[in-house]
Amino acid sequence: MSEGILCALKDKAIQCLCHIGLNPQHDQERMKQGKIVKGKKYAEAIELLKGAKILENAGADLMLLEKIPGKISETYNTECFNAYHRHWSGQIL
Repeated sequence: MSEGILCALKDKAIQCLCHIGLNPQHDQERMKQGKIVKGKKYAEAIELLKGAKILENAGADLMLLEKIPGKISETYNTECFNAYHRHWSGQIL
């Protein structure tokens, strides 16, 4: 979700769950290569952190962090569900 779309939704008082990290719809080639974790490399982690911070500042109510190391999710005030974290025990439907 882009910052502009999120701001427009928040202006209408619509709660938003934002998703960053592995995106199966767009990361098919990456997944075929067995590269499913995002944010292990420094530059990639910095881009994820920047994107998530933009969404947080724009008003994200929740964030789904998919296949992202747990340390990244510990840097936000927004409630995060991290599907890669060892303590993850849920499913979002």
